[in-house]
Amino acid sequence: MPELPAMRVDHAGMAVESVGEAEPFLLALGAEKIHEEASKYGDFTWASYTLGDASRLELIAPEAGSDSFL
Repeated sequence: MPELPAMRVDHAGMAVESVGEAEPFLLALGAEKIHEEASKYGDFTWASYTLGDASRLELIAPEAGSDSFL
């Protein structure tokens, strides 16, 4: 059987109610926060994390009072 090429998932995004409330779970797993910003239009905030050599994780949360797709 031929050897398959190595594959890697670039990132996994998780919709949450609040980045601040969900973040402690990722930090407890050993994740490291690398970025957080609000969307250009202010309808959601997203934050990126690394977990060792694994793929990146993202938390995506709607802004309070916005008509976000989330």
